[in-house]
Amino acid sequence: MHQREVKPDLELIALEIILWSKSRYGWFVSKHVSDNQLAKELGKELSNLSMHQLNFIDKAKVKWVEDEHDKPPNTVEFVTTVKQVCEIDRKQRESERLTPRLQHERKDYAGMWDSSSDEDKMTFFERYDAKECPSATKYFARKYYRDIGLEDKKIAELMEY
Repeated sequence: MHQREVKPDLELIALEIILWSKSRYGWFVSKHVSDNQLAKELGKELSNLSMHQLNFIDKAKVKWVEDEHDKPPNTVEFVTTVKQVCEIDRKQRESERLTPRLQHERKDYAGMWDSSSDEDKMTFFERYDAKECPSATKYFARKYYRDIGLEDKKIAELMEY
């Protein structure tokens, strides 16, 4: 079965923009033109936007406010802001796609253990998460603790952090 593309009611979207503007600034374009007439005109302008761009209307409102405008946008300014926000989003997604992702940085527990002093080895698992520590490093830690004469109970206490 084919899915029909659902076309949004552009006049309804325009009316929501007008109400936003009126609640924020007290007016939209002109106080002397009816909301229905403004909605028709803005709806025509919105028809020039793609379905994708229409998804950025709320972000355009936020951008307009964040840019600290003293007055509401006119229809052309609003549509231009929608396009700008959409383009900003596209560039951010493109940048994220092209930016190499660093793999989770793994700590070299074995190297840290080997370079620790005898005193540091006694507090090693207080400073580093024993759950993340590889079993091989834990094995050498247990062996070290046994070699210096610690009992199994004390070793378990040292390594339980």
